[in-house]
Amino acid sequence: MSDNAEMMKLYSTRILALAADIPHQGRLDAPLASVKQRSPLCGSTVTVDLDMAE
Repeated sequence: MSDNAEMMKLYSTRILALAADIPHQGRLDAPLASVKQRSPLCGSTVTVDLDMAE
């Protein structure tokens, strides 16, 4: 296996392990901004809501 492929395998395994341990916090009621993206690695969808206070 090439160095690049080995690095991708290690990185992918680490990312999947970290992602599996993230607790679901729910969505904000009225975010100022929101983005939704699909992970090409595992196919899961991640939505990030953003709210800011002065």
